[in-house]
Amino acid sequence: MQYFLTNIGTRPDFRLVVEFIWGEGHNCKTDGNARHPASREWTDLWIRSREVDASVVEVEPVSEDPLVLVVSSESPDLAARMALFLEEECGCLVQSDSENGPLVPASELASATGVFNVAKAWEASKASRWRRATEEDPYPEP
Repeated sequence: MQYFLTNIGTRPDFRLVVEFIWGEGHNCKTDGNARHPASREWTDLWIRSREVDASVVEVEPVSEDPLVLVVSSESPDLAARMALFLEEECGCLVQSDSENGPLVPASELASATGVFNVAKAWEASKASRWRRATEEDPYPEP
């Protein structure tokens, strides 16, 4: 499953992405192009759960100018969760099929997230310590 993101603002701390998708303290492996842990300028992010088999989601650039990112996962649920989170956090547009494809509203993304409590994930994300992380203090106290 793929979603294309256009009109992208600053990205969230990638650790917020992990918390939104799986919850606080979820054991996963990440890779990407963040310059430091609290970076908001990343354009490439790969996340694999160490707790849930075959749970991988990735964000990659399709183009740099203008910036277009593609969210992809073999799991439609994970792709929808990532796209929903980034839509809200980055103020971007989510499109299906291509960067010129039809817009996908947040309500449609939310209904595609599978067995997932969207409201609970937003609540936890809003309270996350990673929202206070900066380059000077990348690991703020909980």
